[in-house]
Amino acid sequence: MKNRNQSVLVTAACAVLPLCLQAQSTTVERFERNQITQPLPPPFRLDLSTNAEAPELFPGENADVGTQRILRLIPRRKYFEMVADSQYLFTDNPFLSDQNKDRTSLLVNTIQAAFAPDPYFVGRGQFAPALGFRSQWFNYDLLDGSGNGLNRLDFNAQTAFLNARYQRGPWQLYAGFDFTRLVDQGSYKEAYREYTPTFGVQRFFPVNERLSFAAGAQFGYHLTALPPQNLPRLDVNDRYDGALNLSFNYEVVPGLFVQPFYRFQYTFYPGFSDVPTGAARRNDVINTFGTALIYYFNPHIGVRLFASYEMKDSSYSATYNYHKVDAGGGLSLSFRF
Repeated sequence: MKNRNQSVLVTAACAVLPLCLQAQSTTVERFERNQITQPLPPPFRLDLSTNAEAPELFPGENADVGTQRILRLIPRRKYFEMVADSQYLFTDNPFLSDQNKDRTSLLVNTIQAAFAPDPYFVGRGQFAPALGFRSQWFNYDLLDGSGNGLNRLDFNAQTAFLNARYQRGPWQLYAGFDFTRLVDQGSYKEAYREYTPTFGVQRFFPVNERLSFAAGAQFGYHLTALPPQNLPRLDVNDRYDGALNLSFNYEVVPGLFVQPFYRFQYTFYPGFSDVPTGAARRNDVINTFGTALIYYFNPHIGVRLFASYEMKDSSYSATYNYHKVDAGGGLSLSFRF
């Protein structure tokens, strides 16, 4: 089929429209699924500096020289953040369809720069805004020996983002706005764009210094656009997302963390269409189970191994249903200044 001989991003030449929709949706979903498996942030380092009175070195010292206090160091505020991340994984379903399964490798490289000042105290909580840009390169069929030519699926993602978090005690609120473009890796021709406002809430349940649980919910809307020649409706991928996340974080030894997680996602496409004049509403349910093993050499460098199992059920067509297994590793670098 023609969509197997071209980039998934370029679907104008496809002869069968439902297959074109599925091919184009594959790229969008592969990008989206990758975003929920990003590495954990480095663990917080507690500020152990104080302004307490120092104990006397000998009886009567305070009477001689006055009360001595331990200096409380006030660190210089940091305003910018740079992140570089690379992950290599194997997947048994790159097309995200049980009717079109294959195996391949995927290399995802990410560079991100942001204006992200250290949190500010607002009321009884802390407020942390961020404004930045992220670029990602998705490359298939590298170093896996399959030779099945799936590098035609390669694409780039470019995202400008604005978000903010507010944390008070164990509760964290989140709101953000992303603008994302997916482009062909060879020509950098735009094949998809979306505007995505999101908001969410998360609750942490610390058990002890080494073990904590987290539960959260996130909601978003994807306002999308496609090149006019690709599909009869430009808004065919407009959708609402609702997700529930459960995870726990356990520090096995200093610097080594294990994080099993579960994610439930419901997606509603109000204007999904496969013919120029008709529409069929589409509902997708996705369940994801996974775990990651992460080691931080220091606050800036971390390595990880991860694996996940995911299954999707779509009300529209069995073409969109899938089961897949991903497994791989990654390296993350993060610097603040």
